[in-house]
Formats: sequence, C-alpha cells, structure tokens
Amino acid sequence: MRVIQNNSGAYLSTFFLENIICNELILRGYEVSVGKKHNGEIVFVAEQGGKHCYIQVAYYLSKEKGPDEKKSAFDREYDAFDSIKDGSPRYVMPLDKIDTSHNGITHLNIEDFLLNKIDIKLSWHIEFI
Repeated sequence: MRVIQNNSGAYLSTFFLENIICNELILRGYEVSVGKKHNGEIVFVAEQGGKHCYIQVAYYLSKEKGPDEKKSAFDREYDAFDSIKDGSPRYVMPLDKIDTSHNGITHLNIEDFLLNKIDIKLSWHIEFI
C-alpha cells in the first residue's frame, strides 16, 4: 500500500481513527453513514431512534497549514459544518485534549469518548432557514 504522508503522517492515522470511531458507534447501537455535501463530506452521521448528530474525526487540530494544504486541519474540520443548516449536535473528535469548541460545534476528545467519559448527544432534525 502506498501512503501519501504530510509532515506527521496524520492522513493515515486519521483513517484508522475514523474506523475506530465508526466501530465504536456501531457497538453502541448507532446507525452510521457518511454525510455527503455539495463540496465535501461530514465523516459520520450517527443516528438512533430518529435522532442524529454529525461527527468529524481528526488526528490533531493544528492551526498551521502544510506547504501543500489550502486550510489547516483545524479550519478544515470545523469548516466542514458550514453548509449544514439544521440544529443537530456537531462534534469534532481529535486526539487533542485542549477544548477548541466554538460556533456551536463541540470538541470531544477521542480518548474520552472511547472510555465513556463523555458521550454524544442526538437531536431531531430541525431545519434553520
């Protein structure tokens, strides 16, 4: 397998983290799908009992851009929610411990989630115009 790496190998690590989070969500009884948008994707939409939330998974949320990157990891993960107009919970799950929650998007450390220290919340789909 050929792996394209940036300065930290974060692309491959994020792929593994996404699989871990997806499997954990399924084990907890959530239906998991990929959220497609016109200009990209939300990594996961977790659903249960008619309610849902959106989840982005990241290795680390660096605010520095790599030489070949248009956006920093921080901006890329948080900006993925920009075109979503409903009021459902939104989470960015990195390995970072420092809480970077803002604009209604919750930072949820992966380790805390996997150890059940903090769980996700779901809500009904309500469109905001």
